[in-house]
Amino acid sequence: MPEYCYVATPTMFRELLKRIKNTEIGIPLTANRGWLETIGYRSKNHRNFIKVLKFINMIDSSNKPLPLWNDFRGINGRVALGKAIKDAYGELFLIYPRAFESDDKELKSFFSSKTTGQRQVIDNMAMTFKILCEFADFNDSSSTEPSKIPKELETQEVASETPPLLTASTQQSQNVVVNLNIQLTLPETKDPKIYDEFFSALKKHLYPKGS
Repeated sequence: MPEYCYVATPTMFRELLKRIKNTEIGIPLTANRGWLETIGYRSKNHRNFIKVLKFINMIDSSNKPLPLWNDFRGINGRVALGKAIKDAYGELFLIYPRAFESDDKELKSFFSSKTTGQRQVIDNMAMTFKILCEFADFNDSSSTEPSKIPKELETQEVASETPPLLTASTQQSQNVVVNLNIQLTLPETKDPKIYDEFFSALKKHLYPKGS
């Protein structure tokens, strides 16, 4: 179970984070007790600042600044700190995915189950978490931006839905049935031989032998 570090002087801790964020304080070689006293934090209650910075991985076990220190000072510093807080308070975020919006009752209920300390300790744990969240952004815009359409797809022409015209070569390859409707007008006559001869000639031309 992680040991949730806390500060007893929230106002001064908030001031320290603000000074780091605004680059009023340079990146130290070692962020130890001596460094704290040098920048004006000489009280015994201020020593826990170092523990909290270690807890969120802003400094390592030997008090050397980690990449988060420099990232926090940059343009995306709030997002960087938000990710660090989620990592450090992972169990809290499993219970409350938007823990940065949780009220005091929810936070104190969680921290009370993680310590044997008295009420003041629990209050300080909750307050420390809330102060850290003041300097963080938990909405990473890079994960919510809609995907951009690749440039080559933007200029790609849409295929025409109009069916291709049949050329002479393609028409010849298909089985085509042609129906002819022939109308004949015959002169009026009472001689049946004329009709017989006409239809005999018609048959001869329409159905030639061998066809």
